[in-house]
Amino acid sequence: MAAVNMKKSQGGTVDRGVYLLLTFVVVGLGWVIAAVNTGISYLVLSMDWIAISTGLLGCVVFAIVLRFLHCAWWLAVVSLAPAVFVLVGSVQYPPRGNA
Repeated sequence: MAAVNMKKSQGGTVDRGVYLLLTFVVVGLGWVIAAVNTGISYLVLSMDWIAISTGLLGCVVFAIVLRFLHCAWWLAVVSLAPAVFVLVGSVQYPPRGNA
């Protein structure tokens, strides 16, 4: 196989193991953002706007981190659609009262 030489836009090379580790960190960050937003939804059952606001902030943070990892804005923009779906799910997940 040919050796792959990955270069960042700043000019330096990136080790494949480090790049894989950073990818797992970004995936973990996505899970943490979704879990924290679900917890916030449980804490503020009657005020959905708080959970939606923190979720949207989490989506933007995730897109920015993803952009810095891959140096591609198109990937960050494409990731926003699934992130918003996770946001909607995490806000609707807590049980609502019968009142």
